[in-house]
Amino acid sequence: MLENMKIGKKLAMIGVAFSLPIVVLLFLTIKGINYDIGFNQLEKYGNKYQRPLERLLEHISQHRLLSHRVLSGNNQIKGMLSKKEAEIEGDFKALSDVDKEIGEVLQVTDEGLAKRKRGHYRVGTLKKEWEELKSGLSSLKPEESDARHRHLIGDIRTMITHIGDTSNLILDPDLDTYYMMDVTLLALPQTQDRLQEIVAYGEDVLKKGKLDIKESIQFSGYAAILKQFDIDRVNASARTALNEDQNFLGISPSLHQNLPPALKGYNIAAEEFIKNLKQLVDSEGKEIKPEQYIIAGEKAIEEAFRLWDVSIGEMDKLLEARIANYKQYRAIALFLTLLAIAISSVLVFFIIMDIVKPLKDICSTALKVRDGDLSTQTDVRRNDEIGILAASFNDMVGKLKGSRENLEDYSRNLEQKVEGRTAELKIAKEEAESANRAKSEFLASMSHEIRTPMNAIIGMSDLLWDTELTSEQRQYVHVFRSAGENLLNLINDILDLSKVEAGQLTLETIDLDLREVVEKLCEVMAIRAHQKGLELACYIMPGVPTDLIGDPLRIRQILVNLIGNAIKFTEKGEVVVTVKSEELRMKNEKQDIELPLTLNFSVKDTGIGIPPEKVNAVFESFTQVDSSTTRKYGGTGLGLTISKRLVEMMGGRIWIESKLGEGTTFYFMVKLGIQSSAKLQLRLSEVDMRGLKVLVVDDNVTNRIILKEMLSEWGVLVTEAEGGEEGLSELRRARDAGEPYKLMLLDCRMPGMDGFQVAEHIKNDSNLAGMTVMMLTSDNREGHTKRAKELGIAKYMVKPVKKSELMDAIALAIAGKKAAAQSVGQASRLSDSRDGCPTLEDIRSLNILLVDDSRDNRLLIESYLKKTLHKIDIAENGEMAVEKFMSGEYNIVLMDMQMPVMDGYTATRIIRKWEVERGAESTPIIALTAYALKEDEQKSLDAGCTSHLTKPIKKAKLMETIQEYAKNKT
Repeated sequence: MLENMKIGKKLAMIGVAFSLPIVVLLFLTIKGINYDIGFNQLEKYGNKYQRPLERLLEHISQHRLLSHRVLSGNNQIKGMLSKKEAEIEGDFKALSDVDKEIGEVLQVTDEGLAKRKRGHYRVGTLKKEWEELKSGLSSLKPEESDARHRHLIGDIRTMITHIGDTSNLILDPDLDTYYMMDVTLLALPQTQDRLQEIVAYGEDVLKKGKLDIKESIQFSGYAAILKQFDIDRVNASARTALNEDQNFLGISPSLHQNLPPALKGYNIAAEEFIKNLKQLVDSEGKEIKPEQYIIAGEKAIEEAFRLWDVSIGEMDKLLEARIANYKQYRAIALFLTLLAIAISSVLVFFIIMDIVKPLKDICSTALKVRDGDLSTQTDVRRNDEIGILAASFNDMVGKLKGSRENLEDYSRNLEQKVEGRTAELKIAKEEAESANRAKSEFLASMSHEIRTPMNAIIGMSDLLWDTELTSEQRQYVHVFRSAGENLLNLINDILDLSKVEAGQLTLETIDLDLREVVEKLCEVMAIRAHQKGLELACYIMPGVPTDLIGDPLRIRQILVNLIGNAIKFTEKGEVVVTVKSEELRMKNEKQDIELPLTLNFSVKDTGIGIPPEKVNAVFESFTQVDSSTTRKYGGTGLGLTISKRLVEMMGGRIWIESKLGEGTTFYFMVKLGIQSSAKLQLRLSEVDMRGLKVLVVDDNVTNRIILKEMLSEWGVLVTEAEGGEEGLSELRRARDAGEPYKLMLLDCRMPGMDGFQVAEHIKNDSNLAGMTVMMLTSDNREGHTKRAKELGIAKYMVKPVKKSELMDAIALAIAGKKAAAQSVGQASRLSDSRDGCPTLEDIRSLNILLVDDSRDNRLLIESYLKKTLHKIDIAENGEMAVEKFMSGEYNIVLMDMQMPVMDGYTATRIIRKWEVERGAESTPIIALTAYALKEDEQKSLDAGCTSHLTKPIKKAKLMETIQEYAKNKT
């Protein structure tokens, strides 16, 4: 359609497109401002809710003190107590009115909280608790009355905090209202509660007329706590709010007028009460009358509530001012955007008129040239790009005349030129082959030069991560940690590709456990899958030998690339890893296995898929299916190239089956040896599972198939259900038929009825109580393990579940044992250790000689060892290292291999020669180098180094190496 459209219409479309971002920007800006208005409006509701709660808390507190005195024998104030009870009834009515108005918005109404089982925040529940206290007050002892009042006050304070949470007051990022929130929601409620407790306690003690040692200590502690944790906190938060009230969104002049006097009154009353406490201790209670003490305490409580009331009012003014400012900004944004659209529309119109006319003239002349008239010329004369186009067009027509005349001569000489070009191409081919050989050397050198600063960048970021950081700083550190790791992975990929192309990459031939390699890898990759809400399933088919011979590191590298790509390009659904083997052929009666064994791996996803014409291109270096893919998903395009080369080196091949928009399956075959002692049959648990009836409830078909095949292999009778309601129906059907299930494997997250709801139904049904329930989840959320324990779930496991792990769990359940040694769930699969390093108690003090010409690398290693008992000596080159080593005593040497003056290789040889001449025991020398090739490691070992570490060096690896040689020297 665009091809047939006139240029004027196209330019008009450009004008519309130019205005569209402005409209979108207006929409997003106003949407953001509306969100801020709603955010602050909700805060205002929460602040409004605090007023009746504050009144209620004040009167309940006063009722507590009056009740204590009446129950202690002071009947003269019963009238005051009755009056206070009437005030409390009025407070509950005011609170109910507010609750009807905004309770549903703040999620504190009876209906809203009943759904979340948070009933102790409801107004009705508080009212019921008060009525029970009031009706039974006369039969209580003073200390029982205090306890009942304290519980009610605690529930009111909890409700205040809950309202602050649901109304965004606790989430408010502005410092003025944040610190006012601390005063109103936390500090003052805690202060008045503590003051009442101290007043009641002191009133009882003063009746004796003398303090004992315990009481003196108690009152001294009260004075210190009031000063440090209550008065100072209230003052700090209030003064910070006053100092921070410069935000243009929350200016409230009355804050500076009203808050300081109330704060001053509170401080005077509180200090006077603390003075009474200290005097009470100093005079052992003889000089303080109970009336004087009570008056001072009640004055402090009264001023605390007065300050609270003022703070709530000032908070409301701050929020109102902020909402008004946001509405003003919304109006300004709308006006400016409309003005910008109008101006841009006028400009686009004039630009269109200026461009279309000369272009029509040039097009008319071009049509004549097309028909063979090379004598025509365009009359457009301008100084802009269109003028340049017209002049170039006229020049082109003139040159076409000359080109036509020279064409025949050129054709006659073409054959000779082709022969010459062929010779040049041959020379260029030879030069390209030479350049390709030099590329590997360049990449190795590049890797060294990049790894040296990367060592400091990654190491220092790890050290910074372990320090105390703000959330914003932690986000910044996370970004450059990830960037450093991504750059290191890119360097490794390029180096691997260079090794393959140069024929320098070799495969190891060692014993490996296939199940351990595949299942442990899937266990790690499952974390990335679960973060995107994907299922990751892993299945090694029955009969596949697992005791094999090959290179486990390269097999893991291939699977990491394929699984990582599957997760990256899949937004919803699942990733399934399957391993099967070719049918084994047996020789003679001893059943020796014919080698090698061919294994078939597949990695299937439900992602975006690959167009048919792009399938073969994905294995080319630095290639993505689409140029935009790299920008959206990241990656270099080297992973699949390296995987293809590795598979081919293992005697196999790799291929793809994919449908655009439906998903992709990567297949690869490799040939591996089988260990002589390998067993083809799986080793089953000693507990006989044959005939065990198991119900598998999971909405994911793949997971049900994998679990069924695993269990069927052990002789288990499996029935499937694809949802919670269907599972419960099957349980009841089997129970009524007299053939109940002994075990249920239950998925946690399912549509409709989830796993926890199913487990709750089973727990509440006495006829199903004897069945064992195990839960499988793809998302180990906080609180799920606790809930699983409460519902009687025997095991809580994170997918993909290992076959051996599932077998052990079922065996323990059948045997009636409790897996007390294991945590409920598998959230502890990955260690939560900060850096995986040994503790100070595990490492003895060592003298370490650190040799490195890079100041940054020396600082990094010193930082790694800062919190250990080790003593570090520094040498900046090999010559200094040799001198220090010969004059000192060192347990370990950390030796950089590339240094000026004298490199690490030379220094190591001199040290080893010196040790041999004196018959001294060899000191461990650990090579530190940015060269990562296998021959570089061998070069270090040949020079006499004990071990070889490649930069960038992780703290855990360094500490592990030092610990290893420290134990050897013990």
